[in-house]
Amino acid sequence: QRGDVFFLNQGQGAVALNFHYNLPDAIQGLHSKQHVQKVLAAVFATTLCFYTVVGVLCVLYFGEDTEPLVTLNWQNYTAQGGGWENAGDLDESVNGRPPSFLAGLIQLVVMLFPVGDTLSVFALVAVTLGNNYYNIIPPSVKARYSARVVKLCARLLGSVPPVIFALALGEVDKIFEISGLFAFFLELFIPATLQFYGSRRAKALWGTAKTPYSSFFSGRPFVLV
Repeated sequence: QRGDVFFLNQGQGAVALNFHYNLPDAIQGLHSKQHVQKVLAAVFATTLCFYTVVGVLCVLYFGEDTEPLVTLNWQNYTAQGGGWENAGDLDESVNGRPPSFLAGLIQLVVMLFPVGDTLSVFALVAVTLGNNYYNIIPPSVKARYSARVVKLCARLLGSVPPVIFALALGEVDKIFEISGLFAFFLELFIPATLQFYGSRRAKALWGTAKTPYSSFFSGRPFVLV
């Protein structure tokens, strides 16, 4: 059971707080690249605070009945007695009165928010992954076929399989559990490995591992931790 909770939390953490694989594309619009560290620190701190506050408040309120996807707790929202008094289907009456239009509107907005949020970020993640696939394709393959066709196929490879897997699984908690398996390496091993070999590469090229973007957390002790 503890293992299930660990991997479930890893999957949620990957969705909520991982963004390093999107940084090359995400910072293109930043005019002053010397401020990258401050901007990313502010983004990470803000995201962490919001997710923590929402998670803690929902657990305190819903207790053991908290859904894996927090917004699903609003499926029984009634806008009465704190929001969930006499919770039932919104098509039924509550205390002899039909649920208000406001209750239905709040329920709809809250439950559809993660859908819109996921759709907005999925394109960025899929393009990043597709570009990574494109970069590891042998030059001989790129020379044989049109570069546009190869890049399109790489991006389709990065975007279509996740949709198929999500449709096959169909349940949010299962999706988080499966993503937690990959997030275990994505969060704990891959960034540290890239940092280690990146430092070695920089030292071989320029004689030092320190770059304008190095920080206190770039040292080897943090890589090992």
